[in-house]
Amino acid sequence: MFESMSSRPHYSRGKKQIEKGGDESFETSMANSERGQSIPVEQHLQAALRKAENAVKLEEIEGYLFQEILRDGKKFLQMSEEEIADELLVSHPRVNRWLHGKDLPRRRVRKSIVNWVVNQYSTRMGT
Repeated sequence: MFESMSSRPHYSRGKKQIEKGGDESFETSMANSERGQSIPVEQHLQAALRKAENAVKLEEIEGYLFQEILRDGKKFLQMSEEEIADELLVSHPRVNRWLHGKDLPRRRVRKSIVNWVVNQYSTRMGT
């Protein structure tokens, strides 16, 4: 029923050590943000913009991707849930449910919302 402590992953400073059967183990590097190293906001913003632009090109935007893009948009555009709701002409609780994965807009609407996020990024960045 319970797994022994020796079969669970062991975390050490700066590296994630994953044990495989016996004495075998390998390490994977942790992301910079997990180590506490800061990555410039501009770099995060560019990555979020690329992710949103690539999503617009997809035929269908999956729920998890939509949620990530909307969450990144809220963060980098420095908008409250209420402001996003006003811009998209929906209720604040609906945006809250989208952000927390409780509900999703229809597939076609997801694409137009992601397109709106891309346009907001472009406007704010001056591109």
